[in-house]
Amino acid sequence: PMKLSVQHLLRVYDPKKPKESTERIKKVVDSSIEQMDGLARIANEFSNFARMPQPLKENQDLVAIIKSTVVVYEERENYSIVLDIENKKVDVLIDKAQIIQVLNNLIKNSIQALYGIEKGEIFISCKAEKESVIVRVSDNGVGIKELDKEKLFIPHFTTKSTGSGIGLSLVKQIIENHSGEIWYNSEEEKGSEFAFKLPLN
Repeated sequence: PMKLSVQHLLRVYDPKKPKESTERIKKVVDSSIEQMDGLARIANEFSNFARMPQPLKENQDLVAIIKSTVVVYEERENYSIVLDIENKKVDVLIDKAQIIQVLNNLIKNSIQALYGIEKGEIFISCKAEKESVIVRVSDNGVGIKELDKEKLFIPHFTTKSTGSGIGLSLVKQIIENHSGEIWYNSEEEKGSEFAFKLPLN
């Protein structure tokens, strides 16, 4: 996402609207820097899958994190992202960098599932309940084959021609380290939905 954001910075700038363009560029740059900082910390400790660092939990606004993360994926021609967030703010005790990694992985998986889809759509929702908050990332992509479903969270399993196959395994581990749950629903040729639940403070 950071690479794509840098490539799109020039497209964002409009000399006829310098003030508006500067604000949009600043949002993309700030979001990229935030993700780089998080990646740097994880990379320093993440020498292998078994040593995924324990979360450094702090009180964070999950709504703000979602909106900031989505910025680097917006303004694409081949798909659109729709946010459905009821709450203005949702406070959770989380490791911000790790939850950003979870969102990045789920959004990127949705984007990759949209290859060849004429009107790709990604829906991201965030809804607070009594004791928890649920985040859903869904798409109208190719879906997951029945034979692959039971293997999705297994380390080093991948349906892609490139990739390490630890993305969803890492996501599952991060969510569980936050005392949360993760699950999914998918149908071939119709799309997929991944959802995770985190306890509220």
